[in-house]
Amino acid sequence: MPIIISADHFDAAKHQAYAIRDGLIQSSISEGLSVLLKKSYFLNAWATVLGYKDWGTFRAKTLHGHQGNKNNTIISPDTLVDLASLLRERCYIGQGETWLFESILFSCAYPHEKDRFDEEEIAHYNIVPGSKSHPIVLELGPDKYNRHIVNYFFLHCYCAKLTEDDIEERLLAYFKNKRDNLEDKSRDVVKLCYYDVFPKSGKRVNDVIEDAINDNWLVCKTTYKYAKPKKQYSISDRAINYIYMSMTSDYCEDWVLWNKAVDDHIKASPNEYRIEPEHRRVKAYQDDINPVDYANNYLAPALNNQNAPCIGYIYQDIKNYSPGTPVFHLLPYLILPPGHHTKYDLNHSSVIAWVSYCKDGKVIKEKEEHVFSSFERPYRNKCHVLAKGIHDHYGQYLDVSQFDTVVITYKWKLMLKQPIGEQQKVNLDHEVMHYLSSDNKNTLYSAHGRGGTITNPYSFIHLSQVTGCASTKEEMQTAERCQNQLYYFTAEPEKHLVSIKEYVYVNTVPLVNYRY
Repeated sequence: MPIIISADHFDAAKHQAYAIRDGLIQSSISEGLSVLLKKSYFLNAWATVLGYKDWGTFRAKTLHGHQGNKNNTIISPDTLVDLASLLRERCYIGQGETWLFESILFSCAYPHEKDRFDEEEIAHYNIVPGSKSHPIVLELGPDKYNRHIVNYFFLHCYCAKLTEDDIEERLLAYFKNKRDNLEDKSRDVVKLCYYDVFPKSGKRVNDVIEDAINDNWLVCKTTYKYAKPKKQYSISDRAINYIYMSMTSDYCEDWVLWNKAVDDHIKASPNEYRIEPEHRRVKAYQDDINPVDYANNYLAPALNNQNAPCIGYIYQDIKNYSPGTPVFHLLPYLILPPGHHTKYDLNHSSVIAWVSYCKDGKVIKEKEEHVFSSFERPYRNKCHVLAKGIHDHYGQYLDVSQFDTVVITYKWKLMLKQPIGEQQKVNLDHEVMHYLSSDNKNTLYSAHGRGGTITNPYSFIHLSQVTGCASTKEEMQTAERCQNQLYYFTAEPEKHLVSIKEYVYVNTVPLVNYRY
């Protein structure tokens, strides 16, 4: 959702943008950053952070499109963290430096903006590098066995959370493969290379894992989503930051220019692009892949993924729209709990989607009706129920070029195969608000994904949205929407309450943009 300010505040917003630019220059965070800090380029980059296509669009909408708006706040407790993270990404800097961007933004906030922060937040963001609270640390990187663990996690399971058995099995296979590839397989050479990791002899694998955790190269957390609590292991922020800085030579100018070439090529193409895994660019840069070749890889269609049943016909369905036209994929989608998915007669069920279109907070077109009476279960477990539209394809596509928000109210009518007492069917209603990103490349939107805002506490979303707040299990079971025996959830301990993860209806995760 773009940050909207009044026309009277535009000049002040421009001065603030220049102050942020000056702060980045003075920080000397990266020698390559000077390429991005030319005034016109930085203004465009800052405008995209605020949620606009470029500075010209931000200026036009602020001075002429937001009549009556009186907001004069850009940096606030609600926006600072997101703005800092987005600006860091636009500057091609690793996540380990987010704190510095937060500090710079806070220092550039106007007095009336700083008044919104409490004392604890002010103390947190008034960070002085080299001070006692935030000392400058010389990172020497992982040594010995930690070096192998960090490299393995980064290359093979960057975003993975491995269980105890899984991580031991993977690391043992990794070290065995390293030993097998040595020309000299003598014990001394194996130890010198730190490949002597075994289940119960030499350097024991569980000791290696424990050392990596103690040195903060791995993170271990306990999850309660299984029948019994289990430990999960993942790569740490320290490890990620070290790899990024070492592979990019501390975000050198060549790294910045390579990224700029990738983005310039993507922006120049009329095609949509897929979401890039976070670490792919640094790998491609390390492997000396041409930026245009890399960009083309993410501009090509890629339908062979886990969402294929949802997006397999996209190119056929939107071919009547000109390239770049914002299109919304309306796809009513239900996930039924195990044990309940066989109880419904989909041939006599239906869902109505009432769609309202908004612009700048005003309803432009209200309650457009879309009826779906045909469904399919695309996966083996039969729990997933997807609505089918014209041509027997999943859902349908709506032109949203004149709007910035879509509000959808879903009304499901599920017929029971066998009545429960006098109950013949189950009625389910929920409302979801979808904010459409203003990024000019994000032109294919879908309700099937992550992010967005729930406007109704009875929306079918995970994390305590059954009751609208953290609740005990007993309170959950007495909630109105659980009375039809459709609820299915797990509970995690949290301060005498439980944080609920609900599995009943997860289509409620609102707007995400497929950039494929």
